[in-house]
Amino acid sequence: MKNNRVITNRYVVWGLLILMAVIFSSCTPLRKKFIREKKKESEEKDLPILDPITYDPPSVSAKKQYSYHYSLWKVWSREFEQTLIKNESGKRQQYLIEQLIMHMEEMKAWLVEDQKVQLLAMADQLKTMRQEIKDMIHVHNRVSFKKKVERFNRDFSRKFKPGLMEEYFIN
Repeated sequence: MKNNRVITNRYVVWGLLILMAVIFSSCTPLRKKFIREKKKESEEKDLPILDPITYDPPSVSAKKQYSYHYSLWKVWSREFEQTLIKNESGKRQQYLIEQLIMHMEEMKAWLVEDQKVQLLAMADQLKTMRQEIKDMIHVHNRVSFKKKVERFNRDFSRKFKPGLMEEYFIN
């Protein structure tokens, strides 16, 4: 029995020694981790101050802007004709006419005075068409109105193509 006790005591002693060794050896990195150190004075680095770069304003030619709005006008006019063919809602048609008028106003900004007057006259025709859409009830009115819109688009394209308007752009 004495041998068993001695063996048990040996295991207990060895276990305690190993436990103490583990506890004391692994605590030093943890202690270093949680000890507050005084902050080191950080040297302020001088950041270079850059001079702002001034860019020239983008040069936008009147022809380019006019052509841009003309091409958008063409797309909106085709879509407007499609809504007339498909008998879509009057609200959609009114929206499309508003877009057409808006792009005509934008095109007007890039033209000389005498061409502006002609363009405004065409825009007034669109405004009367907008009122006709609000009042449109009968089917036979739709057919004649569709032909009127097609004729208007042809006339506008003939008179206000960007290629024909080159001499009338503002500088």
